[in-house]
Amino acid sequence: CFLDSGVAYFRVDKPGSGDSRGTVDDESTFVQLARIAVDGVRMLRTHPAIDPARIGLFGSSQAGYIMPIAITQSEGIAFMIGSSCPAENSIEQWNYLLEQQLLCRRVPPEKAREMMGMFALLRSTTDSVQFARAIGYFDRNPMVVPSLGYDSSFSRKARTWWPRTIDSSDE
Repeated sequence: CFLDSGVAYFRVDKPGSGDSRGTVDDESTFVQLARIAVDGVRMLRTHPAIDPARIGLFGSSQAGYIMPIAITQSEGIAFMIGSSCPAENSIEQWNYLLEQQLLCRRVPPEKAREMMGMFALLRSTTDSVQFARAIGYFDRNPMVVPSLGYDSSFSRKARTWWPRTIDSSDE
């Protein structure tokens, strides 16, 4: 429908998704992904057939986190359209997904809620004592969610998340 309306566009897949090369993992931040979008807009602005004042972003899913960051990094984005984007911060969104996956694996609801509380702490704290507390919890209570790549070694992998700085893209 964009082309039918005379609107040029390009599509960006996260690195390693769709037709894109590269990788993206838990260590890639929304700020890094927003830079990819900003670079694309910068490139579009130089094309002679493009009106640089009429460049916008359209996205779904994680783009709901990425597009607002991109807009703050570029004067050249006139609008954004979000479709099926999250309505909560990224930690809450991921917790919801994890909790649902645990419930599908028949983890008791109380245990799933407890795990999600510790996971939220693990992902959001900048306090080393709190981080160690959460890691210790997962050492004793492995969070196994195969569909998301979490297995019995989850706490070992999560240790690589420290030291951690929290920025606005994480919230």
